[in-house]
Amino acid sequence: MGEWLADMADWTLFGTLTYDPERCRLVPGKRYGERSMPGLDVVRAHAFRWLRSGPVAVGRPVEAAVVGVERHKSGWPHMHALLKLPGGVHKGDLVGMGQSWYREHGYARLELPRQKDDVAAYVAKYVAKDIDRGDLIFFRCKDLVLARRREAAA
Repeated sequence: MGEWLADMADWTLFGTLTYDPERCRLVPGKRYGERSMPGLDVVRAHAFRWLRSGPVAVGRPVEAAVVGVERHKSGWPHMHALLKLPGGVHKGDLVGMGQSWYREHGYARLELPRQKDDVAAYVAKYVAKDIDRGDLIFFRCKDLVLARRREAAA
C-alpha cells in the first residue's frame, strides 16, 4: 500500500495535523463549555477545508492529497497527510499551510520529503495505518483537473 500511494503523485509535502482540545470548536447541541471530540465526518470536513485553503495559504491550490485519519489513545483524532503543490514547494509554503490548520484546529508539522523512499515509508507507517477502518481521504483539486482538460481539448 505504501509504494502504491507513494507512486500516485510527486508528493511535495508530508506531515501531521493534530487538534488542540482547548481550542477545538464546540459541537452544535452541546452546552457552553462542553467539549466534544469531532467525529469522522467533522474531521473529513476540516481536512477538505484545509486542503481547499491553498490559494489563500500559499497562493495556489493544493493539487492532490491523501490523508489518513487516526485516533490518539485519548480518542482525539489526528491526521497524516501527503500533499502535492503545483510547481513544487516555494518559500513559505510550510508555514502557510501550517498556519492555515493552526488558526482553527491545532498544530501542523509539515516536512519536505527527501526522496521517494521517504514518502513510501511515511505512507506505510502513517497514512495507510488504519486503512481497514476506512479512514482515508483522497483529494484532487477540481479546478486544476478542469483546466487541464480544457487545455488538452484546445
